[in-house]
Amino acid sequence: MRRIALPIAICLLASYGCAASEESEPAAGGGNTSRGGSPSGLGGSLGVSGTTVTTAGASTGGSGTATGGTGSSTAGTGTTGTAGTTSAGGAGPGDGTCTASAASMGTVPLIDDFEDGNADVTAVDGRIGGWYLSTDMTGSTTPKAGAPVPETGGMPGKAVHVTGSGLTSWGASLSASITPAMGCYDAGKFTGLTVMLKGTGTVWVSVLTAAVRAAREGMRNHFKKQVTLTAEWTPVTITFSELTQPGGWGVIVPFDATKVYGIDFGPLTAPPMPTTYDFWVDNLSFKM
Repeated sequence: MRRIALPIAICLLASYGCAASEESEPAAGGGNTSRGGSPSGLGGSLGVSGTTVTTAGASTGGSGTATGGTGSSTAGTGTTGTAGTTSAGGAGPGDGTCTASAASMGTVPLIDDFEDGNADVTAVDGRIGGWYLSTDMTGSTTPKAGAPVPETGGMPGKAVHVTGSGLTSWGASLSASITPAMGCYDAGKFTGLTVMLKGTGTVWVSVLTAAVRAAREGMRNHFKKQVTLTAEWTPVTITFSELTQPGGWGVIVPFDATKVYGIDFGPLTAPPMPTTYDFWVDNLSFKM
């Protein structure tokens, strides 16, 4: 299958960031902490993490209507969108700006198997983007941050392997973007994800959606599921219906498979103890 190599480490405003995680902090303001957040620094060769851009609910103001002879004009009262049911200043349920959109035909579910040896996802079925590791810049990590290089040891062939120890802030995030900056991908023809995982500890697997991305900083609680890793390669299947916004904090919105922009793998953090992680990812795919 033909692959497209993308320039490494282009900073994508608002969707992701350039140094650590989405908006320079873990998505939803907690990374993969016990609150359940997950950074969405994305990019691989299309590199990411992000500058803060808050998308407020759209303001709509009615226009005044003149009444009777010399009667006065009365301006309609504008309304400001609210974030889900809990946030002020975010996006309303189902909202989320998409500067570019692509829809899956449902013909090629595979997102990446790493056999090409680069950090780009497979440019097929409307998807384009890449992998990126974001960290809180504490402790010791491999790689430190940036587009990971696939290595031998996959299931089969190559896979991505990330490790870290002594991280004292929000932790780390391995993400795959599947759209350009602030883009959206319609994955409505699929029912979930499949992926091969192995390692130690526990990771959050998150599906990143535009409505959560549109929330203000500190309120991005992405849809996710917790997965306990084993020392052997294990196939993991996650349906969209299993994803939740754990803890009920942040912007609470319906899950929208038509506005996906990435997939994230983040180790469960261990405050007050430092976070340690060691995991492999291979054969990421949508599920029919």
